[in-house]
Amino acid sequence: MERSHSLVTPPGSNNTASGVGALLSNITGNFNTANGASALQLNSTGNNNTGIGVATLFSNSAGDDNTAIGHQALFANTVSSNTAVGAGALANNTTGDAPGGGKDSEEGPNTALGASALNQNTEASSNTAVGFQALGATQTGGFSTALWLQGACQFDGAKQRRVRLQSARE
Repeated sequence: MERSHSLVTPPGSNNTASGVGALLSNITGNFNTANGASALQLNSTGNNNTGIGVATLFSNSAGDDNTAIGHQALFANTVSSNTAVGAGALANNTTGDAPGGGKDSEEGPNTALGASALNQNTEASSNTAVGFQALGATQTGGFSTALWLQGACQFDGAKQRRVRLQSARE
């Protein structure tokens, strides 16, 4: 069945899709909302996801309970319980989530608020980044928190130390 038009009724139950390619691959995923071209496009079994913006949660196939708002937020995501608000936020996240099922695990999901926040993260968990490009270079490790403007400081959770970044103005 050709499903490339907007406002389609995807398989599964209680799903909403608007935009070309939104929830295109959904098979059994339930309670998903995809608004924007290619939002949640590869989702097949993931549940309770919200993708608002072009290509949000594009690669998510089985991850649950993710929220992505902004162009390509959580674009490469394939895991559960991450939140990204801002264009490109957590765009490269692939395995950074709550291993072992979430709340009983030492590690937890990532939260990125701001354009390109945690943009390069691929597998780090338990990070919170607030601000434009906050923790943007973090790829692995975890347990980092940053509230900043670009060029401030970054906390390296894996080494438990603060790292001074070069500012473009220095």
